Amino acid sequence: SYEDVYVRSTASIWEQLIEFYYPHDYIASIKEDKKVGYEGGLVINRQGLYDNVYKIDISSMYPNIMMNYLIHSRKDSNKVMLSLLKLFTEKRLELKKKAKQGDETANLIQESLKILINSAYGFLGTGGYAFNDMEASAAVTAYGRAILRLMVDFIESKNGYIIECDTDGIYFSSPNGEAIFNELVEYLKPLNFSIELEYKDVILFADMKKNYVIIYKDKDKVTVKGSIWRGRDKSYLVRKWGIQYMKALVMDKAKAEQMKQEMYALIQNGKAWDWLAKTMKVSATSTTLKSAGFKEGDRVRFCYKKHRSKNSEISLSPDQCYDIRYYLKEFDKLLKRINKVAFRGDK
Repeated sequence: SYEDVYVRSTASIWEQLIEFYYPHDYIASIKEDKKVGYEGGLVINRQGLYDNVYKIDISSMYPNIMMNYLIHSRKDSNKVMLSLLKLFTEKRLELKKKAKQGDETANLIQESLKILINSAYGFLGTGGYAFNDMEASAAVTAYGRAILRLMVDFIESKNGYIIECDTDGIYFSSPNGEAIFNELVEYLKPLNFSIELEYKDVILFADMKKNYVIIYKDKDKVTVKGSIWRGRDKSYLVRKWGIQYMKALVMDKAKAEQMKQEMYALIQNGKAWDWLAKTMKVSATSTTLKSAGFKEGDRVRFCYKKHRSKNSEISLSPDQCYDIRYYLKEFDKLLKRINKVAFRGDK
């Protein structure tokens, strides 16, 4: 049924696909591997604000490791999963060509195949399935770490600075980033891995792991990953002004200083309501919003008119003003947060 498809996991789909090619008595004779811990992908995270940043993405890294090095469940002796991975990958490449010509159905199918292909490794390491294999799953991540380490060492040998590395992508900074990428493409050819340059010559604000802001120099565009610098519950001061301030710190420090002074003045003079307001959904614990007459589930855009540890008052429009002293402190916290990351370490 449609409902069954909606709720099924990709792991259950892989299990059913493999079982289709084996007799029932064989399936009944094998046992699932119990879930165990093992080392995951190579992770590097170096906080900072970086210029001349490039991101290299390894296409379908884990499925390609499985196919290149013939990694499969030891219980899948006929290598059914590897045969299906090869078939699905070839079919997806055909459909991608059609999708580029405007075929929407082909695009939907190739996106679905992409999800299934990339979930093959996860199936091996998932408990509760007869054809899982924890040792095979650990082998995939071991190969992944080795390949990423090879790439990291190559980039560093060309004086590139590694900023972030996580599973199948590498961010690095270099004035010669594109040349390094092109050399790396040639270097990896014997390993049968294809890599793509996802971002080039951008500004990167690298915060905590998997939380970063990619800022384009020549356009008013950003890509934000993670929850720290985006979300409805963040004010425009954080997710718009803060990001433009990061960009100015790299491209025009005098402008950054001017932005800072102008925002101080706006807050101090009670004219920054739209910058400071945030939107929240009223929850069971939202006592301040409930005391203002809002019901659980309502979405409210507001500032604090008077901020206290208990019984705060809210402001719902610029004419109601806001707690200037509180927001000046919040602005100082934001600046300290950005500057702490931006000027951390040696880049």
